[in-house]
Amino acid sequence: MSDEETVGQAVKPASERMVQFYEDVIPVAQLEDGRIYVPIHPIANALGLAPVGQRSRVLRDEVMAEDVLIVTMHGSDGKRRSMLSIPIQQIPGYLFGVDISRVKLELREKLIRYKRECFDALWQAMVGTMPALPAPAKYALDVPSERELTSAEKALALATAVQQLAAAQVEQEQRMVGLEAGVGQLGERQNQMANFLRPFVLETRRLLAAYDGRLDTIEARLVTVTEAEASEIGLAVKNLAYELEQRGVANGYARVHSVLHRRIDVRSYHVMPHEKYEAVLAWLRSWYDEVIAKPVKEQASGNDGGDE
Repeated sequence: MSDEETVGQAVKPASERMVQFYEDVIPVAQLEDGRIYVPIHPIANALGLAPVGQRSRVLRDEVMAEDVLIVTMHGSDGKRRSMLSIPIQQIPGYLFGVDISRVKLELREKLIRYKRECFDALWQAMVGTMPALPAPAKYALDVPSERELTSAEKALALATAVQQLAAAQVEQEQRMVGLEAGVGQLGERQNQMANFLRPFVLETRRLLAAYDGRLDTIEARLVTVTEAEASEIGLAVKNLAYELEQRGVANGYARVHSVLHRRIDVRSYHVMPHEKYEAVLAWLRSWYDEVIAKPVKEQASGNDGGDE
């Protein structure tokens, strides 16, 4: 099933631009309503991930799947494509879900660095910026240089310095009390958040454990034939169609394609699952042997080979 069949018709952006994604360049598009969307395919390529698998992960996510769109924009190569895209504010959440062990070895440090920055930004957004403690003030006695202080002046200067030190201490203690209260409130908020998120985390772990095996199976099915294997299938189709037409069968190429597509259940053998490659090639060769072995008259009214 295509992205447009799953998500909907592609939309055209109001504007496009290329942005720096660390050492890579990726396209972004702004829609008429001001929303900014980023395509998944170039980000997956930049991180060394399989774009098909990342498309499936986005569509499985409850949040990203609601906002995902097909946006037609120019890629970094200048070609215009319709690409599965998500809002730019969801990119950090998307990267949180990337399994670093699946990323190319030379790109893992890049993803870890980006995740760390996202974690720092998330923390600052949650707790706000905490006030810094003021630098200690320096106090000195105002001693005239022209003459020696009298005993009374020395006592007054000392008392003034003590008063200033005491005032500074009181101010510092008040700041510390306010800071401790803020830390206490922060700890309470963290506990409330932890209690709120704990059931969700436990349920998520349970679902991940249950789906892990299924995802491996799905990923295995998403692996398609190579270009060389697709070419070999195409050559077998052409040879079979030619022999059918030589024996009086009209539209031999269309007939072979029709039967083949019913067998592999995909639009094109170029995207055929690799696990079907050997069986399909053997079936085509068997039908070919059957065609060239039968008399022309019998073949002209025969059946569709191994599709029985």
